[in-house]
Amino acid sequence: MKKIGLAFAFLVLLVLSITFSSAHAVPMGPHDITFVSHVYDGTYSTWSYDVTSVPPPSISNGIITWCIPDAIVEVYADGVLLPESPGGPPCWEYCPPEDPDPNTGLYGVKIEDGGVWDEDDPDTVRIVFVLQGDYVEGQIDAGIKAGLDTDTGKVTGPTHQPANGVPEFPFASVVVTSFGLIGALLVRRRQKKFN
Repeated sequence: MKKIGLAFAFLVLLVLSITFSSAHAVPMGPHDITFVSHVYDGTYSTWSYDVTSVPPPSISNGIITWCIPDAIVEVYADGVLLPESPGGPPCWEYCPPEDPDPNTGLYGVKIEDGGVWDEDDPDTVRIVFVLQGDYVEGQIDAGIKAGLDTDTGKVTGPTHQPANGVPEFPFASVVVTSFGLIGALLVRRRQKKFN
């Protein structure tokens, strides 16, 4: 009986961890942005996104909010290092808060397409930003321009607050841990009741 209870608790925890996963697509018109990962190696933080274009029209540019231009080290599209503007397109440029992107009204790292996304077929491209230092994850603004349409939304990304070296548990971990502790207490209580 004890093994069945533990197996059930494990199954519940597994389902909750999958349900509360932080990776989900944020729709922006017919397109979407999915936060994939944030990795810190002690010097640089790498922020990865899957950006899906569903033409027509295909994405012509996208922007992720960021206000520390000197911290931007590299920007990649599907593993290809993009040059900083005016080196392309495709390229990236920094739009400062005092001169935001004219299409979305956002400031930050802007990717100019120039062939990054397929013009005719749905296409997902992995966009990666490498930043000097590490930053706390939070909800930040992002935008996509496709044809005459401009859409914005909130995605998980780097806030402007430096991380202090103490890893933060994502919400799902806190929920799963809480349910695990409650389950353990209930099992212990039940064992005392039958003894």
